Amino acid sequence: MNYIYKLIPVFLLCPSILVAQTAPDYCGTNDGPENHSLTIQGDGEFITSHGTLNVLVVFVRFPDDNGASNHWPASGFPSLTSSFIDSTTTQNSTNYVNITNYFDQMSLGQFNVIGDVVTTTATNSSDYYITDSSFVDNKWEYTYDRYNATKDVLISLDNDVVFSKYDNWTNSESFQNSNSSDGIVDMIFMVWKGSWFGGWRGEASLGYGSDILVDNDSTTIKTRYRTSLGSGKYKSGGSGVTIHDNSGSGTLLNSVKHELGHYLLGSGHPYGSFQNRIASMMQWGEPSGRSTNAEERERLGWISVPEITQNSSNIELDDFITTGDAYKYDITPGNGSDYEYLYFENHQKLSIYDDATRNSSDKGLIVLHDKASNKTSEFVRYLLTDGDWDFENVYPYAIEHPSPSNASILPVWEKVNPDPSNFGDNMSRRRYVFIQNSPNTNDTTIRQFVYALKEDGNITVEPFFQGVNITSTFNPDKYSTLSKITNPKTREFNSSNGPDFYMNVVSQTGNKLYVDFEVNHDPYTINENTDWDRQIFLDNSASISNSAVLTLAPETGIYSNTTGGIVVV
Repeated sequence: MNYIYKLIPVFLLCPSILVAQTAPDYCGTNDGPENHSLTIQGDGEFITSHGTLNVLVVFVRFPDDNGASNHWPASGFPSLTSSFIDSTTTQNSTNYVNITNYFDQMSLGQFNVIGDVVTTTATNSSDYYITDSSFVDNKWEYTYDRYNATKDVLISLDNDVVFSKYDNWTNSESFQNSNSSDGIVDMIFMVWKGSWFGGWRGEASLGYGSDILVDNDSTTIKTRYRTSLGSGKYKSGGSGVTIHDNSGSGTLLNSVKHELGHYLLGSGHPYGSFQNRIASMMQWGEPSGRSTNAEERERLGWISVPEITQNSSNIELDDFITTGDAYKYDITPGNGSDYEYLYFENHQKLSIYDDATRNSSDKGLIVLHDKASNKTSEFVRYLLTDGDWDFENVYPYAIEHPSPSNASILPVWEKVNPDPSNFGDNMSRRRYVFIQNSPNTNDTTIRQFVYALKEDGNITVEPFFQGVNITSTFNPDKYSTLSKITNPKTREFNSSNGPDFYMNVVSQTGNKLYVDFEVNHDPYTINENTDWDRQIFLDNSASISNSAVLTLAPETGIYSNTTGGIVVV
């Protein structure tokens, strides 16, 4: 449906190879997809998601790397090494940069990641592992041998570390994990200062070489990610992950949980080619949300998500992160194979990891639209109450980027038209833009989040895409409804149409929200008191009975095609 974007009056009678000191925000794991249905998981794919996982954490630097960098001093090791992971299940650390605390909260106490930390300096200098070099842009760039550097470090630790301590699980096939040793180390986090081995933050292997034997050759360290069993089946082929630690401590936490997430959820990155910013274990970028979402928790067997199949009133939703409460609705009823759902999560920011939106006052219901991300789909997005819009890059406005990026200047965006039906974008999604990097270079095309927004003639620079300065959540007092006529609307990913589904956040008591759901909702027949806000899009005339009151929130816009309107009956 093509809308004429015109407000109608309403009359109512009622009211690179090597960058040793910087690393881009991306993950190096790319070992092909695992296409598994949601119903067969309930556990981690290549490592357990339940019980206790005992891991070895190795913080390592090259002896010739003498520069201070973020939390790394010029010599020695970061102070956070002593608090990065708990050594027992009863330690119960509460600090943010603690991988035990993170998985304890995300799993609701069902997955205990504990372990030991070793700090060490590599036996050989970095140039010992150079395998190739090239002269690019008036400087030398080098390729380094990650596998042999890692192998030499682990062999050097063999006299002091009993590696069999970290062999407590056996993965015999995808999602088949038993709590028994198999002679193979379960997990090692190799945390390297700098970014010596490629332009990525982390990668879910130890370098793709031959097995490393330790403990007098009685324990094996696998250096790959997965191993084929034939006929499209796999089992774990790895004993660890590699992390480039060259940014903030939060990025370190993000990288480690993400790479371990590949062993739990598979090799895919289901956030979309347009980089939808959502809270997810499998988001890798520094600006991304770090908490898990309902789809991931359900796949790992940490929660059970009831499905909405009939009209339901006053459904209680407690805080999602701390209780696991969530509901889902199949947005393509009758097609059980596409796994396209709306997930409903109440985010009250009770957890230090709750960053679905980074607006501290934006607490309420988040709606996640997910299409088969369990099959490495690229269709995952939030339905933000800020709405879907056509955005325009306001040329020639350009502002310096507030943080390191792949562009030295920043595009300025402006909302042009609300566009919930024709695949408009929302604030959490990157979009393509032509941007001039400098006066001496040609224009180039990049993908960029909304850092700078022009509204009412003024330009504001904020990370809008993280939820700053916008409202993302549904609440009883503001932005309470979602239906086929609202912005955003209930539509399928591959269509401008959607089901006759309706959601209304009706009230809140403490941290609990109470929500009405209708699966066969007629938005054009108003027989009870109804609130409209944001933008309303009418394909047909809406009729209001004389016993109902339609209330329009301030600044509500009503958009109609050539036949739509409002009739007071």
